[in-house]
Amino acid sequence: MCKDVIEPRRDYYKTRNLFQSELNKFLSDTNDSLLTAVVGEIWNNSYDHNLGSWKDVVRITFLYDLTNKIVTLVDRGQGIKETPSKVKNDIQSDEQAINIALTEVISGRLPEQRGNGLKFVSKVVKMKKWRFYLQSGYDCVEMKAKISKSGNLLVSRPEGKEAFLTAKAYTLKHDETEFVLDFSDVDVLTPPWADEFISAIKKEFKNTTIKYENITNPSVKETLNMLNMIIGAL
Repeated sequence: MCKDVIEPRRDYYKTRNLFQSELNKFLSDTNDSLLTAVVGEIWNNSYDHNLGSWKDVVRITFLYDLTNKIVTLVDRGQGIKETPSKVKNDIQSDEQAINIALTEVISGRLPEQRGNGLKFVSKVVKMKKWRFYLQSGYDCVEMKAKISKSGNLLVSRPEGKEAFLTAKAYTLKHDETEFVLDFSDVDVLTPPWADEFISAIKKEFKNTTIKYENITNPSVKETLNMLNMIIGAL
């Protein structure tokens, strides 16, 4: 769920040189080249896609809090939708534009062969199982860790328990009010796996609601219905 982030200490950056200096410090503070690459790519997009089109002032805010593991980038640009709309005239919303930017190789800077930057960000975020929010205009998209990350055949209790422990370590947070479980790439789901995984979530995170997405697969649907009768999963 997209939400406001309390701003820790950092400042505004009007030029690439100023930001580059701060990015070097960020790499030194985190010793994480992949995270720094993701931050650098998002920052680069802010500058490149707003040349001559800033709303009022040229300004990028870069904030990070290593204690709470939060990194925030904010710019005063024209919004993500403006760039892909130059080559796709059927984009109806900011949310659609964000999803296109994260999943399709498309560039509004034709004939230049570009459009891979945010796909790189998406790939790294999924690989590292980071929580990632991207807001533009009136919409916000959260990249969710899919249940299929645990495999496409979710059958046994030990595997369900292992999946929960992994999700607890890298994805689930106690300060969230809602968890989204996405079953889009799951081929088979059985009650033992689901009971172990979902029951553990409900026990560990009692004040958090669970939202289920892409549950049309018959095995997913029937398993969740059965689990709902037992523990009130839905």
